[in-house]
Amino acid sequence: MGNRALGERLSRLVSPEKLKQALALVLLNPHIPMLFMGEEGLADTPFLFFADWSGEAAELTREGRRREFAQFQAFSTPEMRARIPDPCNEQTFLASKLAWEKLDSLPASLEFRALTAQLLKLRCPAH
Repeated sequence: MGNRALGERLSRLVSPEKLKQALALVLLNPHIPMLFMGEEGLADTPFLFFADWSGEAAELTREGRRREFAQFQAFSTPEMRARIPDPCNEQTFLASKLAWEKLDSLPASLEFRALTAQLLKLRCPAH
């Protein structure tokens, strides 16, 4: 998970093998592992920054979000920053919701969930 302007998940940014390696590192390290909404099943829906604000708070949030990414080449022009979803638009929230029917039926998702379960059993074999 990361703070990405367009909400891309790691599963969209790296190869399946690198993603499996990252999962193993997260789950087998001695710290308390934390998976983010759907990571265990290769969720590919974006996770966008969203808020339920209106008025001045909403406007400041929109402006601040776009200003935050202005330092990056991909968002260096006003036109490019306009692609960043409005955090206070309900569609931004809806676009971030997990598609459970997809996660429950795709072979790659089921395989990744099985790998997650195997790694967790290695971490804590008593369960």
